[in-house]
Amino acid sequence: MSEILDWAREENLQPAPITLEIWKKLPEDFRRLVEVVNGEAIRAESPTRPLQKSARRIADFIETAAEAHISRHRSGCLDVDMDFDVLLWELPRMTIRRPDIALFDCAPPELRPLPASMVKLVVEVVSPGTERVDTADKLAEYALAGIPWYWIAWVSNNRVDSI
Repeated sequence: MSEILDWAREENLQPAPITLEIWKKLPEDFRRLVEVVNGEAIRAESPTRPLQKSARRIADFIETAAEAHISRHRSGCLDVDMDFDVLLWELPRMTIRRPDIALFDCAPPELRPLPASMVKLVVEVVSPGTERVDTADKLAEYALAGIPWYWIAWVSNNRVDSI
């Protein structure tokens, strides 16, 4: 605890809100550790292995369904990915979230962060430390960003319990 007390000083506060221009210049290692909420860097912990495994299973299911949809309707291009940056909005202060899984219109890999307007579905796998953020904060943010579907996945005993 003394490390926190030593760290908690005015000079350690984030000096200014993070903009998209600033975000693109931040080191990749730093960007992998945070999400940006209203311009502020927020620590985003990596999920545990059981949660990662559950997320991978859900992503595989969504990807199979997306491929079947494209094949059946012969139109568009959909992609599924895990743990990547989605730009929810830039103003008044930028918010970038990193959903566990997302289904989105195909985009070139260099398009980072991916605009929310391209996202069709977001899935967050709830862990004990993220429950309030996943079930309340992100629910509202994804809705405000215009993402039409948001699934909250609950995991128990190393398996997806419910969505």
